[in-house]
Amino acid sequence: MPVAVVALVVAGLTRVLLLDWIGAVTIGLGVAVLGLVVQRLDPAGEPWRWLPERPPRAGERREALLLTWALAGRDGRVGPRALQRVQQVGAHRLARHGLDLASPADTAALRALIGPRALATLRCAREPWPRLGDIDRTVAALDRIGPGPPARTTISSRSNPR
Repeated sequence: MPVAVVALVVAGLTRVLLLDWIGAVTIGLGVAVLGLVVQRLDPAGEPWRWLPERPPRAGERREALLLTWALAGRDGRVGPRALQRVQQVGAHRLARHGLDLASPADTAALRALIGPRALATLRCAREPWPRLGDIDRTVAALDRIGPGPPARTTISSRSNPR
């Protein structure tokens, strides 16, 4: 229920319960302020704070846990940690296709390859964070283009039999 409706109902009830108008309005405003403060708080802001501070290893269960918590953002938006991970994967995959996500010169090629919404998601740097649907479309676009050619490897003379 919207905060304003709750505040009006509480103010009306306090007036009916024999409080004067000033008291009822004051209590209604107090409820409205409290409701707005509670809405702005993010109770799941950093749910992984209880985990020990050590860098996660690639692919371990803790990494999946952190990513899952970060995807469960507020208001249908992902958290910055999940977005950062998707951006890292996207930058790596696009680099294998010869494109630089940070380069304005590659914007047209990036837009043609993954689409404007996925590009906007990969370049998002501040709030409002993308919605989960945007992340889903971005991951699907990155999956559609494939991993790209493998990175060049050099063969040392020691491993090359003669």
